[in-house]
Amino acid sequence: MAKRLITEDVRMETDEGTQKMTFKDDDWTARAPYRNCSAQFHLTEKDKRNAFDRQYHSFYEARIWATKQRILENADRFIGKGKYSFRSMNDIAPLEEVLVIGVIVKRLTQRPGVLKALINEERAAYANYDEEDEPNTDLRCLISDEDYLELESDQQIVKLAGNIKMDDCATGCCEEGDVFTVKQVVWPMQAPQPALSANRPSVNVAFTSGLELTGIINDDIKTISSFQMLSDWLKNDADMVNGNERLQNEVDRLVVLGQSIECRQAHDVYSVVKMLTLTKSEKKTSFQALSALDRLFCGLAEKVQVDVASGLGDPCPSLYPQQPIHRATLPRTAHTAKKVNLVTNPYEFELGGVRFLCTSGENVSDLLRMSLEWTGCDVLENILKWQHIAPTCPDTLDGFPMTHRDALFMESTPHVLICGNQPRAESRWVDLGEGRRCLCICLPKFSQSRMVCTLDLSKLEVNWHMFEHDF
Repeated sequence: MAKRLITEDVRMETDEGTQKMTFKDDDWTARAPYRNCSAQFHLTEKDKRNAFDRQYHSFYEARIWATKQRILENADRFIGKGKYSFRSMNDIAPLEEVLVIGVIVKRLTQRPGVLKALINEERAAYANYDEEDEPNTDLRCLISDEDYLELESDQQIVKLAGNIKMDDCATGCCEEGDVFTVKQVVWPMQAPQPALSANRPSVNVAFTSGLELTGIINDDIKTISSFQMLSDWLKNDADMVNGNERLQNEVDRLVVLGQSIECRQAHDVYSVVKMLTLTKSEKKTSFQALSALDRLFCGLAEKVQVDVASGLGDPCPSLYPQQPIHRATLPRTAHTAKKVNLVTNPYEFELGGVRFLCTSGENVSDLLRMSLEWTGCDVLENILKWQHIAPTCPDTLDGFPMTHRDALFMESTPHVLICGNQPRAESRWVDLGEGRRCLCICLPKFSQSRMVCTLDLSKLEVNWHMFEHDF
């Protein structure tokens, strides 16, 4: 493929003085057609106007109105059109069997809160964990025998019992039920899934997450060395890297799903305060981590397109949906903007006729605290059932307050649903009915596992690759 190289000289201020660097930008055509479909996750001026004067009850009101029509459509399908009576809670007579719509609330006695965090910082949120190495599940689970379910509408709150289980739902899910005794649960109708093209290109897309660079060379050296091995392998600079043979089909794109900069226990109050009061030496470490990340992405972007989603600890707003990392924090990649794409979290895109929906994993990690039975892929399957990317937002997952829309309600059903920064690697096909299905993938952190997932667009086959550097 013919390429026209454009070079540009840039001067940067560093601790050692002014340095001159030369960047190369390829004027090239991607091997697979790409389209960013994340418009709904970008905050608009209407979203931002007077945002922090709002109360969170308006968030749930917007969710009810967003899901109401699709719940009624699903009720017609499962119960039968004209076979149920839809009422508001205030209009229900005693012992009357009706359909009501509201938001499920899990009342958790161990639910984290600001006051609890100030009293006991260590229990405000769970740290990174490995289920095999951590037998004590109290650090990651919020459930207890005293928990119960409630249904909240715009008029009142009622306690739920009957044909509904704690593991069937999470706080923030919209459903129908009786006032006290649930006989049947109806979730929103699934959003349409784009037709999967039969003539998909024979290229691979790679996914990773959780580089967690600290800016301290002794801590980062293994991660950086492993990522450089990955970079050489993706660019086909060697026939075999660390036991990974060159792929038959080239990698068209690498998607990095958040937590590229380390932020330990960033959910608890102590860590938030610490992030806002960094010392001079800590600020320098943070700058060095960003500088190392900048060099890694810029080097890889010479031959492979890179999508970088924001995540916990990254230099971006922490409220869901997270906005893209600002290009000013990654100056080298700013001059390869065509090749390094800074995107939202969640991130939805279409590549070669395949629709992807990706998150950096905070939504899944938060939901895992609600059940001892779920795995990462179980949560992704539930997300498809609930039709909401982060139902616990803004209750236990920080979210941007919105009144006129719910940006996290699914407007389309993807072919591939991916989350990053999970305890282990998982993948599973989920049957959606009517001949539709979705591939669910959970990515482990690269800083801990050195693992990368590749997906062949033509076959939709998942492969896992490890890049462990021996020192």
